[in-house]
Amino acid sequence: MILARTAAGLRSDHGETLETLYTLQSQRYDWEGARVTLGAQRLEARMRELERSKEEFATLVATVDQAADRDVDHLIGMYERMKPKQAGPLFDTMDPAFAAGFLARMKTESASAIMANMQPDRAHAATLYLAGRNVRREPTVGGGGIAAPTRTPRAPRLPSSVAGGQ
Repeated sequence: MILARTAAGLRSDHGETLETLYTLQSQRYDWEGARVTLGAQRLEARMRELERSKEEFATLVATVDQAADRDVDHLIGMYERMKPKQAGPLFDTMDPAFAAGFLARMKTESASAIMANMQPDRAHAATLYLAGRNVRREPTVGGGGIAAPTRTPRAPRLPSSVAGGQ
């Protein structure tokens, strides 16, 4: 059993040692130790398999991410080349968060021209998502996850003659 405890602590580069230990334990009828050694061998093999799978998965995720980024970049290029009067109504049909994702990655001139051709309420909603990228994210009541900005923008003050005063 002492051999088995030692075997359990061996690293994967000691596979041959584990095999030899298993053989010796079997010859000495140390079945409990042999089972532990065999379990260590199987565990090491599974760990190697898991590590290979993890690396393959990471490679696949990176490949998919790169393809998605290329697709989004392609769409952004198409939207930037469109006339703003055509792109604005198209952005109106998008979910505001989705539209904001495109607008954030566009050149400022293109994004502002498109927003100028969107319905005011849709442009406003996209603006809130864009502004929300610079807001602290904290748990909130209701689970929204976006806390109020640390500095709330104030409405411009109108001269009293315009605001209804004398």
